[in-house]
Amino acid sequence: MATATQELVTFSQFEGKLEGNTVKGVSIIQEGPALGHGVWVDKKALEQVKKLAAGKGRLKAKLNHWSSLEDTIGYYENFRIKSGKVVADLNLFESHTGKAHLLEMIQEMPTAFGVSILFCGDEPEYDKVNDRYNTRIRE
Repeated sequence: MATATQELVTFSQFEGKLEGNTVKGVSIIQEGPALGHGVWVDKKALEQVKKLAAGKGRLKAKLNHWSSLEDTIGYYENFRIKSGKVVADLNLFESHTGKAHLLEMIQEMPTAFGVSILFCGDEPEYDKVNDRYNTRIRE
């Protein structure tokens, strides 16, 4: 069982490919505790995220959860499950003023930050076998 003291998956865990404005294989959500939320992300939750995200095709990438439209720096696409994570390719807008800064951060200090998703969930599902509540993603 993972604990809150384990290292978080950050940009240091991406697939290691920067192709122009694209960061390949960015971890969007991983199996384990949803730190600070009191629930667990299990395989079913990963499948829900992948299905919903893939159904939309592209999801906007913002600099933080509550930033404005101007802070939409690009989009995620090509969602897939790999090694207990949902990963996607982050495509940065050429015209965004923060693009060069973000790419430099990814290259120079990848363990200092990561990705967090914003979603609407259903009531967590109790897992008797593991004595925990698993998050359920609706949107």
